[in-house]
Amino acid sequence: MNNLNESIIKATEFVNKAVDYDSQGRYEEALDYYKRALSRYALIIKNKQNAHIHTTLIDYMKQCTNRAEIIQNMIIEKDSTSLVPLHPNTTTTSTNNNNNNNNNSINLSQSMNPVTSSYDINKLSCKPTTAKTCDDIIGLENTKQLLYEAVVLPRELAHLYTGNRKPPRSILLYGPPGNGKTELARALASTTDLAFYAITSTDIISKFVGESAQNVRELFEQIKRAKPCILFIDEIDSLCSRRVESSDSNGSHATGAINELLVQLDGISGNDMDGVLLLGATNVPWSLDDAMRRRLAHKIYIPLPDEDTRHKLFEYYLSKNEHMLLDKHLRQLAQATSYYSASDIANVIRIATMLPVKRVSASNRFHLTSDDRLMPCDAKDKNQCDPALCHPIAYNSIKNKQLIDARPIMIDDVMSVLSYVKSSINHDQLKKLEKWTKECGEDINNSNDDSL
Repeated sequence: MNNLNESIIKATEFVNKAVDYDSQGRYEEALDYYKRALSRYALIIKNKQNAHIHTTLIDYMKQCTNRAEIIQNMIIEKDSTSLVPLHPNTTTTSTNNNNNNNNNSINLSQSMNPVTSSYDINKLSCKPTTAKTCDDIIGLENTKQLLYEAVVLPRELAHLYTGNRKPPRSILLYGPPGNGKTELARALASTTDLAFYAITSTDIISKFVGESAQNVRELFEQIKRAKPCILFIDEIDSLCSRRVESSDSNGSHATGAINELLVQLDGISGNDMDGVLLLGATNVPWSLDDAMRRRLAHKIYIPLPDEDTRHKLFEYYLSKNEHMLLDKHLRQLAQATSYYSASDIANVIRIATMLPVKRVSASNRFHLTSDDRLMPCDAKDKNQCDPALCHPIAYNSIKNKQLIDARPIMIDDVMSVLSYVKSSINHDQLKKLEKWTKECGEDINNSNDDSL
């Protein structure tokens, strides 16, 4: 209930700011806060925990929606002469101004009212967490070239893409987990400066009859308004598995969503979906519904990194901390991790970086460095230590912990981690992926990507 109260308080704050800006004639700012309030109300009502709150908030939403529609129409028409600023204590109601501009207005009551949809495009907005581009991703050179030719070139050379020369509207990225499918999608959005929206099956599937299909319709309507953009569906197999299989578990709800998604994807070939690129990612492409696989026109295999790429990955992740590894050590590690994914390698280094810190807390002897820092003594025999520099003192006895340093990462640290942190890749599934790629004959040249 605390979370519910906090959400209601936040929504009220948004409404108050919207009304303040509205009364000052600052309509664009007012519209922004009306939308924020409506989004917050939608999340509250979606839980349906309290019938009274549900009814009350719907009334509030109707008032906010009516006023927001009026402001939206005014902004589109660029005519504020007929719009009367809202008095701070005025209840928002629908006026005739709204009826005169229906052809040019955005129907906010349809796109944001949780009674007809629990979907909000702002909630799905997932901008890249860093400024990473495709060039910043280690390896996958052939894959990045394919994506460049499929996505970037058509935007840079639009005048050449006429007649039957058309860029793909939908792409499936598939391969073993942990090798950068999601990062590639984010980087592609950053490279092209396109808006990036990411969803999963949990954003779509609902236990209420008909709501899953309605969510899909609302999603595509809002995506059309947000174009040019990239719609990324992660783990697309969980949303679009074979319908004979999905009917056993999630019943008609999942099937309804798949059917509606297939209908909407047919529209991608139409002019109304120009500027929208669908990217799907999966580890098990054979689980996809046959109709969905057909609609994902371009398929790109993302295999495991090869030895050269693993060398670069170790070099990259180790560069973030002080270490004593030479190039020959990196080669040794690359050779020892033939079936490791990129995320496996990142995990190995993360654990290895902790070993010097663990040595600090377990040490009962520290020596002074040249810059008067305290370093755990690595000598196994205390008689080997310089008595002038080595001090028999326990970690807990050091009052100023800021004086303590950890030694650099050593090759032995990483090798010890590799002794118990194994590859997460299922070899049987890997063979199945390679077999599926050969049998389907899709981007088979990419399966030999020497940068992987």
